[in-house]
Order: sequence, then C-alpha cells, then structure tokens
Amino acid sequence: MAIAYCPTKRAPPVFTASANFASAALDAAPDAMIIIDSSGVIRLANRQVSALFGYAKDELIGKPVEVLIPERFRDRHVEKREGYARSPHTRPMGRGLDLFGLRQDTTEFPVEISLSPIEVDDTGEVLVAAAIRDVSERKALEAELRTQVEDMRRLHDMHTRLTAAAELPKMLAEVLDATMALQGADLGYVQLYDAPTRSLRVVAQRGFEGTVADPFPGFSAEDDSSCARALREKSRIVIEQS
Repeated sequence: MAIAYCPTKRAPPVFTASANFASAALDAAPDAMIIIDSSGVIRLANRQVSALFGYAKDELIGKPVEVLIPERFRDRHVEKREGYARSPHTRPMGRGLDLFGLRQDTTEFPVEISLSPIEVDDTGEVLVAAAIRDVSERKALEAELRTQVEDMRRLHDMHTRLTAAAELPKMLAEVLDATMALQGADLGYVQLYDAPTRSLRVVAQRGFEGTVADPFPGFSAEDDSSCARALREKSRIVIEQS
C-alpha cells in the first residue's frame, strides 16, 4: 500500500490592529498626533498631545477638535475641515498661513500641522490623522533674525548717508542707537579720532547719563585702552566681563 504525503502551507494569521495597539503606535510618534472622525470629533490622541496642550491623557477623547484652536479661528476651521473631508489627501494644513494652537490654560502658540486620511477597512469610514508640531522656538529665531537684518540694514543705510550728513553728531547718535540695539547693549559711546592731537574724543553716548557727568571725555590713541587698540589694529575687540 502506497501512502502519499502532500504537505500544505498554512495561511499566515490575519493581523488586526487593536485599539490598544493603535494607541501605543501613536504614543511612539515624535510629534503630537490626534485622529478625528468626519464630524471633527477626536477619537484618539497620543501622550505628546497631553504634554503639548496641557490636557490629561484621554481627556480630549470625544471632544471637537476645535477646542485646540483659538476661538477666533474656529468658524473658519469648521469650513476648512468639512472641505477637507470631501476630498481628503495627505498635505500640510494651512499652507502659507500662520497657525496657532490653544492650550488648556488658554495660552496660544504657533504650530505646523500635517494631515493624512486613514480609511477604516471594516466600515469604510475615513478618519484624519493630524500631526502637530510646536514651532515657537523656530518662530522666535526667525523674528530675531529679521530684527538683526533690519538693524544691519539701518546701519548700512546710515553709513551710506554719513558721508553726506551735515549734522555729524546726530548721525553718530543714530549709529550708536542702532549698534546698541543690534548687540543688545545697555551702555555705549562713539569716539572720533583727532589726528593733530592723536586722541580719541567721545562724541555720542547712551546709558551713562545720570551716573557719570562726563564719562570718558577722551583717550590717548597711544595708550593701551581697548579703544586705542581697536583704532591701531583696525579690528573689533571684545572684552569679556568678569
């Protein structure tokens, strides 16, 4: 009697993501993430959302997503959200616009948001995943850079006008103000070099008034002061305060 052995391959088990798995996957994401349904209700939120917005874990579940948006933007956001639901696709939210989040303590902060649709296989429902990033630090750096660029532009403009300025002391005072703003200084002065006497003379000052009647009225260009050294070396000298 012959026995035939026919091995068969067992089908791999079907993997179904549980709610706990989905929550754990969200918590592993580096950004704050929420998942909302077609009516704008928050269905899931990761722990980064709690840290960013100040809500206790799961406190946002079941609330409209608009609670995370400043009130003045909410009506407009509902319109935009409903429009996105009609044609969902992965994209940044509010391209070209300044977006803000609202913490539980009512403070606002600038954010970037990316949207991605998620189709639920068993129901056909389309959810939306929103990744939210706090960009406060980047915005602050950008603002500081813009201020510095503007201060440098002012200095360049005043330097250009300096050669034709009739009121030299006034112009030098403007240069001093702009330089102090750029450096974040509280005190400052400008000196002019007098070739016949080989001396430096203070012609503009800020911050010394009321403390010294006539601070640093003049320097010898030959001494070892930092100002004299800067003149001789024609370079910037930085002195660290102890």
